[in-house]
Amino acid sequence: PVMVFGRLQTAEEGGAPWDYSGVPYPEGNVAREFTYLFNRDQVAELLFIGYQTEREFELQEYIARYEAGGDAGKWPPEEG
Repeated sequence: PVMVFGRLQTAEEGGAPWDYSGVPYPEGNVAREFTYLFNRDQVAELLFIGYQTEREFELQEYIARYEAGGDAGKWPPEEG
């Protein structure tokens, strides 16, 4: 299993973003060579959904706008 710890990650500066970055579970971030970039169509099974806050749902909306090709705005949004 892989635990997701990032979204819209790129392998190199200016490269196309991958949907997710992840590390082996349960070991976690043990070394760079065990960090994986992958897209949602490569996910075979969702084992667990963890901690979610309002900020998570805002990020989901931002990603949806980004993927739709519209003006996604800036992330993170301005605070305050």
